[in-house]
Amino acid sequence: MSTETETYRDGIINLLQTIHEGTPVIEKAAEAMAKAIMDDKLIHVIGPGGHSNMGAEELLWRAGGLAPINAILDPGTNLIHGAKRSNVIERTPGYAKQVLDAYRVGKEPGEVIIIVNAYGVNAMSIDTVLEAK
Repeated sequence: MSTETETYRDGIINLLQTIHEGTPVIEKAAEAMAKAIMDDKLIHVIGPGGHSNMGAEELLWRAGGLAPINAILDPGTNLIHGAKRSNVIERTPGYAKQVLDAYRVGKEPGEVIIIVNAYGVNAMSIDTVLEAK
């Protein structure tokens, strides 16, 4: 086995171990989602910036997927309007609150929001987490 293949394999094993260690948190999130669905509520999903939008898109209207998904697909952060624009907007403090308000997120108790982001350091990611609390 080549060094590159071993490195790749070891990386996958480490990722699987990280997922395994996160099982209690994953189960808690799954329970919150199941309760929201049983209570006839939407599950909101947002990818706050650039490529993260694709995560939200993946959950929307997939064949055999969950129907009660409110994908927050804000055009301001979508890459089809330009990466530079998306980058500026996702770094704008306060922008997330406006987007969440426009999508009526946080209006009822027990709502669930999934935040898809690789890094979680842009203003939109942080503001979304703070608003979700």
